[in-house]
Amino acid sequence: MADSLANHTRASGRGIAEMGITVALAFFLAFFSFAPFPTGGQISLDMLPILVFALVRGHRWGCTAGVAYGFLHIIQEPIILHPVQVLLDYPLAFGALGLCGLPCFKEHTFLGLTVSMLSRYLMHVLSGVIFLDLFLTVGTEVNVYSPWLWSFSYNATFLILPALCMYLLVPPLKHALSVYLNGK
Repeated sequence: MADSLANHTRASGRGIAEMGITVALAFFLAFFSFAPFPTGGQISLDMLPILVFALVRGHRWGCTAGVAYGFLHIIQEPIILHPVQVLLDYPLAFGALGLCGLPCFKEHTFLGLTVSMLSRYLMHVLSGVIFLDLFLTVGTEVNVYSPWLWSFSYNATFLILPALCMYLLVPPLKHALSVYLNGK
């Protein structure tokens, strides 16, 4: 019993340390980004450490790392309009990246990446729809813009390129890290 508890404590401590390194690396990578539009959003590789960590350590660790990074990311790109928007654009969107660590994606890396990045995208789209609908209807009698269409297209502009990079970078990094950590 004592050995089991000691092993669990050691594993938890190691997981927390790895999560801290993951979040710090994501935070660092976000500094090397560019914004395609002055209205917000950025293109960077900040998803990379979270996705690899989730694939190697599982969805609980990955989602937790994503949420932690989401709260830190508010410091880097503070676009704050409303508390719901903050939750959708930051902790929930980045927390969704951890979904690629679900057990059903263990052998299906590309499917896991697709589900997690699509989940992040949908969080940003929902945030955009909620708040664009409020702002586009203020002061106009006829709303000529579709908040859904605008939000889907706008968010795609800064998420498609990083997503394509993730499909190229994550599988070899996941394999290398798995070999290093597990000897497999």
